[in-house]
Amino acid sequence: KAPRRLGIEAIVAKYLVLAALVKLSLHAVWLDLDILVLSDPAPPLTAELARGEAHLIFVRHLLSQSVSPAVIVARGTAMTASILMGYAGWLRENPYLLDHQGWDQYLSNNHGDYAGLFDYKGRNTTNQDPDG
Repeated sequence: KAPRRLGIEAIVAKYLVLAALVKLSLHAVWLDLDILVLSDPAPPLTAELARGEAHLIFVRHLLSQSVSPAVIVARGTAMTASILMGYAGWLRENPYLLDHQGWDQYLSNNHGDYAGLFDYKGRNTTNQDPDG
């Protein structure tokens, strides 16, 4: 069983914390514990946020088109909070063993390795409910 705190799965709580921070108009950054940062990432991330186009910035693997939430940069806006809360709710209803496998499906990233999958309970997650 996955660890739970106050009845919330850890992979869902990650997005609730990020949503709470960006709702306060703060930019937020998540780094998984297995990420090695060799130089200061602030200048390129700040420059990307200054462009004003992206609400969320993710990394991707070199050999894959999948969205990887190992590094997430979230713009401090209400829209970003809404996206993160939407994913947290979707992930709770469509449980994956790793949240990394859910973003391709949630964003309809058909080029990703995890697009069109079944969750760990065998439910087909290829059809998204527009109402959440």
